[in-house]
Amino acid sequence: MKVAVEEIPGARVEARCQHFGACGGCSIQDIAYDAQLEWKRQRLMTLMERVPAFGQVPVAIVGLTEPWRYRNKMEFTFGQEGDELHVGLHRRGSFWKIVDIQDCLLIHPAVSQVLQTVRAAATQSRLPAYNPKTHVGFWRYLVVRCSRATGQLMVFCITNRGERLPVDRLASAVTKAHPEVASFWWGVTSRVADVAVPESLTCLLGEETLEEQIGHVQIRIHPLNFIQPSVEQAERIYEGIAAAAGLSGWQMVYDLYCGVGAIGMYLARRAGRVIGIESEQNNVDLAMRNVQLNRLDNMIVVAGKVEVLLTTPAFRDAPSPDLIVVDPPRAGVGKAVIGLLARLLPRRLIYVSCNPESLVQDLGALYIRTRAYRLTRVTAYDMFAHTQHMEAMVVLDRA
Repeated sequence: MKVAVEEIPGARVEARCQHFGACGGCSIQDIAYDAQLEWKRQRLMTLMERVPAFGQVPVAIVGLTEPWRYRNKMEFTFGQEGDELHVGLHRRGSFWKIVDIQDCLLIHPAVSQVLQTVRAAATQSRLPAYNPKTHVGFWRYLVVRCSRATGQLMVFCITNRGERLPVDRLASAVTKAHPEVASFWWGVTSRVADVAVPESLTCLLGEETLEEQIGHVQIRIHPLNFIQPSVEQAERIYEGIAAAAGLSGWQMVYDLYCGVGAIGMYLARRAGRVIGIESEQNNVDLAMRNVQLNRLDNMIVVAGKVEVLLTTPAFRDAPSPDLIVVDPPRAGVGKAVIGLLARLLPRRLIYVSCNPESLVQDLGALYIRTRAYRLTRVTAYDMFAHTQHMEAMVVLDRA
């Protein structure tokens, strides 16, 4: 639910970013940060009131210690204006025009420096940026990850179909100018959809994974794997989950939509057994590598869709889990999974959401199906400072 900025109460401040207003990335950067947090808390509280059957539970919000330079990943888009090649973010309100970013204040300065090198090398190639209207052009996306643990970068360039040589030259220029770049990947796609997901993927230089540390958990990630944009806030969310879980060493835990396994691994040391379910095979493969890296012999990750796997004999006939953690995509879990949660009826259910509206919809459906839970905790985490987005965690206990 997008809200007009002028409708958000709070003190107006001078935006720090030179691109604010033109760039579509930070819509509320000109609102004082404490006012941003209070608006998000109030918004989540209002949404939760749509499920009055759970009763009123105080809503807390956890802000970033430093709401600048907090992102560990940024996706940039190539654009073209006449003979000039741009690399940056979409112009506010436009799918076609790109703001040529010099420095984004949400990312580490080293990422902006890589951005300048990429722009210069791509311009030198004399190949045009991809045009989303005509579907002609070569350069499409640039994705840069930064590890808080090591300070290293992973650079991922996505192009239209074409020769490899220009990308090899770009990779050489980037890694020569920026020794902190640990790996350079090339992805190719001819899809017309405006998403930075390639059809093929090649590591041109360096290591295949980037190392990160979230609390006591070590994580290795590929270019396409997801972790929370702020490691600081991820640690706070996972600590919040661990505290709410109340594990004492013997419980069975399901980690649904587990990605690379971060939440499950965070809980595994306090659980009897953890089973993760993830639909993307590349996430499953890396999750199991992460499980082994952390020496967790009580956790496995299974490939498949949650709504399918939970109906198989292996899960249907197994002992009911004591705790289920769900961290689904923006659309939520949907009716089929709500039905399965209602059948499993764990003692405790923790729902992590990047979309409070789908969260509330799922909670309402769960209440209608079971009438078995009481809401005991609601916390918002500001994972996306200066935007209208937030992360939310709710804890449900079986009554």
